Amino acid sequence: MNREVLEAVGIDYQQGLKRFSGVKDIYEKYLRCFLSDTHFNEAFEAFRQKDYKTLESAAHSCKGLAGNLSMTTLYAQYAMVVQSLRDQNYAKIDEAMCRAQKIYETIYNTIEAEGKN
Repeated sequence: MNREVLEAVGIDYQQGLKRFSGVKDIYEKYLRCFLSDTHFNEAFEAFRQKDYKTLESAAHSCKGLAGNLSMTTLYAQYAMVVQSLRDQNYAKIDEAMCRAQKIYETIYNTIEAEGKN
């Protein structure tokens, strides 16, 4: 995978590599595993249904996965979603989830394309 391309979409490649003991193949394997994770779709579906309890649980999982993979922009966005849910600031959740979905799709599409290279 091209490090510069990944960093351009908000993945701190160097930090991620450190999290995986500097082993590029393992880090990139887990980046590819991101493509099959179901928590993001679960979060988007819960958001559409206004099921805030399920959304909080799924968003927390999304935040954790994004953090572990050093997806800094996605992590920050899901941190905002989780905090807004905990604060019961539902007006802020709509905007935060719309941004989260755009960031997610960008990262997803980039990893998918880079995984083919």
